[in-house]
Amino acid sequence: MDNRMQLATARAALAAASQQLEAAQRGERAAALTLAALCGQGPGFADTLHAPAPLRAAPLALPVALPAELLARRPDVTAALWRVEAEARAIKVARAAFLPNINLAAGLGLASLGAGNLFEAASHYEQFAPAISLPLFDGGRLRANLAGRDAAFDAAVAQYNSTLVQAIHEVADGVSATQSLDRELRAQEQARAATAEAWKLAQDQLGAGVISEMQALRVQQALLQADQRLAQLRADRLSAGVSLVVALGGGYLPPTGAPTPANVAEIQP
Repeated sequence: MDNRMQLATARAALAAASQQLEAAQRGERAAALTLAALCGQGPGFADTLHAPAPLRAAPLALPVALPAELLARRPDVTAALWRVEAEARAIKVARAAFLPNINLAAGLGLASLGAGNLFEAASHYEQFAPAISLPLFDGGRLRANLAGRDAAFDAAVAQYNSTLVQAIHEVADGVSATQSLDRELRAQEQARAATAEAWKLAQDQLGAGVISEMQALRVQQALLQADQRLAQLRADRLSAGVSLVVALGGGYLPPTGAPTPANVAEIQP
């Protein structure tokens, strides 16, 4: 009965491992096809690709205080800032529209216009249209235009603030994720080393007849699971590192000779 139970358990584990292998191979194939498309090649290009050597995540070399000015390199933050600047200039233009525009060079007959009749109805001065523009006659439209520009400026500022807060949030998440994964990796590497030592001892004991083959296989299975977990953590760390580079708008390169502590204490807004 015990042997049949162990056999059933082993078959279930084998089926689960086969499913995981199939999923991994499917993901590998999809990634290869995506890479072929990015290279401007057909699907057959994926078959020419060979598995590279395992990648090692670069250490997180960030200063203790990471200034938020680095986020100005992000396209979304830059675009939002430019929208604010554009709306600010539009407000200046809208305010300038309240001032009369008089072309003194073409001001024929202006000598006959006194202070009392300068701002009479515009229809009285149609003959001077090329020479004088009095926007005060349409103050309601100008005030509405200025109010609209003020509202557009406020909306642009709100959008910029929202974009900047989101950028800071993404950087903070990226830093936290990479630091956490670095700690997990160190712990898993130690666990894997201990499991590898246990497998070595199990092989020796199996050869000496101290333990059964089933007991040795359980230790080997634990080692394979530790390897799988370690590979997954390394992949997660690489992905988190790329996400942090994107969040920073291109990564961070410390000045030559500058200290680069492993931890980031804060992000200064």
